[in-house]
Amino acid sequence: MQIAFHLGAHCTDEDRLLKALLKNKHALARSGIAVPAPKRYRPLLREALAKLRGADATPEMVDTFRKQILGGTSANRLFLSLDGFLCAPRFAIGPRRIYPQIGDRINAMQGLFPDQETQFSIGVRNPATFIPALHNAMSADISFERLIAPVDLKALRWSETIAMIRKAAPHSKVIVWANEDTPFIWPDILQGVSGLPSEITLSGTEELLKGVIKPAGMQRLRAYFEERPNLDRAGRQKITDIFLDKFADPKAFEEKFDLPGWTDATIWELTRAYELDLDRIAKMPGVHMIRT
Repeated sequence: MQIAFHLGAHCTDEDRLLKALLKNKHALARSGIAVPAPKRYRPLLREALAKLRGADATPEMVDTFRKQILGGTSANRLFLSLDGFLCAPRFAIGPRRIYPQIGDRINAMQGLFPDQETQFSIGVRNPATFIPALHNAMSADISFERLIAPVDLKALRWSETIAMIRKAAPHSKVIVWANEDTPFIWPDILQGVSGLPSEITLSGTEELLKGVIKPAGMQRLRAYFEERPNLDRAGRQKITDIFLDKFADPKAFEEKFDLPGWTDATIWELTRAYELDLDRIAKMPGVHMIRT
C-alpha cells in the first residue's frame, strides 16, 4: 500500500486540502484511494511517534494502524494529512533553516509504515509572509524581535528544507507547490497529492477561487461550469484563467504586516530570493513542482 503524507506546512493549508478530498472520498475510494477522517489517525499516530522515538513500528503495530485507520476497508493508497506534526510553530524557523529538524520527522513518519512506498507533499510560503504568520500563530509571550533575532534571513531557503526531505526519504516522491499559487492550481494539487488518475475530475475544485475572484465573477464562473458538466480539467483551467483575468480581486493579493525592523527593502529581498528558490526546487531530482 502506498502512504501519501501531506506535511502542511504551518500557516499554509489549514486542512483545506484534507477537507476537499474528504468531500470526494467516495470517488477516490472507487480508485482505491482512502482518505480517512483525521480523528481516525492523528491521535493514534502522534502517540505512536512518541512511543517509537524514531524506531520502526513492528508488523503488529502496522496491522493495528491499518485496522483502526481504514476501519476494515481495503485500499491501494492511503492519504494522511499530518498538519502540525513537523513541530510547534516557534520551532519552524532555525538560525539558518526552515524546519531544521524535518529530516528526523520524515524518518519517524516512514517508521510508522516501514517497507511501504511513501510520498510527501508540502506547500511552501514566501518567508516575507511566512515568518510573520508563524509569529501570529504563536502564544503572545514571544516578541517578533525575539523570534527573528537568531535568524539569518538571507540564509533561509525552502530548497534546503526540501533537500532534507529528499535525503531522509531518497526513494520517495516529493510534491511541492507555492502557497501563493494554491487557488490557481487547486485541481492539480488535489490530483497530485491524492494520486487520482488525471482523467477523473473531482468536485469543488473551484472553491478556493472564492477568495481571489469577485463575487459577481465567481457566480458567473459557477454557472458556466454547471452548464458544461463534461468539461475536462484542462478546459476548466482555461476558462478559470479567463475569469481570473477579468474578475480577479486585487485586495485578495495584498498582505500587510507592521513588523519592527523590517522595511520594504527587507520584504523585496526576501520575496526575490524566494522566487529564485522556487526555480531551484523545480529542478531538484525526485521533486514534482506544481506551478501555474
